[in-house]
Amino acid sequence: MKRTNFFFLLSLVFFLVGCNSAGKQKWSYTGVNGPDKWTTLGEEFKDCGGKAQAPVNITAPQKDETLKPLFLDYSQTPKLEIINTGNTVMINYTAGSLVIEGKDFYLKSIDFHAPSEFTIEGEHYTMDAQILHANAKGEMTVICVMIKEGAENKFFSSFAEKIPKSASELTVHEGVTLDINNLLPNDKGYYTISGSLTSPPCTEGVNWIILKQPIEASKEQIQKLISAMPQNNNRPVQPLKDRVIKEF
Repeated sequence: MKRTNFFFLLSLVFFLVGCNSAGKQKWSYTGVNGPDKWTTLGEEFKDCGGKAQAPVNITAPQKDETLKPLFLDYSQTPKLEIINTGNTVMINYTAGSLVIEGKDFYLKSIDFHAPSEFTIEGEHYTMDAQILHANAKGEMTVICVMIKEGAENKFFSSFAEKIPKSASELTVHEGVTLDINNLLPNDKGYYTISGSLTSPPCTEGVNWIILKQPIEASKEQIQKLISAMPQNNNRPVQPLKDRVIKEF
């Protein structure tokens, strides 16, 4: 099995772990299996009640002179692999890497939430994109890009018409060029905090990087994504507890 395919399947496990054998969603963003019930849905979800959960509200960040600029090395990919997991829309994207704190992380996937999961001074953005990276040790770093309504975005233009509408539907489109650099703002200033995956199994130890500058996408592009996902597929902000939000 090719390495890229292996990590794509691994990414799918994270998002499809909430499905039971009957194909029904074991966890959800609303109702009896909503976020406040996740810890009761099975032993595998116990981390959702942990001490370092994400998302959080970004407030009172502390400047940290030891933080370094992000070193991103992202390339175009000539193939679109996109899945509607039933909880989000996810793109398999493995053409890139990130170096942070002297560690190499490799790009794995991108998924979307509306409204944004992290808030800044209590305010949500219209949507966010969460760019997952992992290293050989299984450590994870996620870059969160805030998205607001505005000008049409080239990255969204590449796949907006190809989003699967049915849950658990994977589609592969050869010859569809994606360039993740079009998903990033010019200013790479960021906030950072240690947290967790924002959906079950809520694994902790995830390094979160929330970019300060939002990007824009058109109203039509945003609506195409929102219409393919559950309404409000964002986990409520979690207690900060004794964690410190650092700022670069």
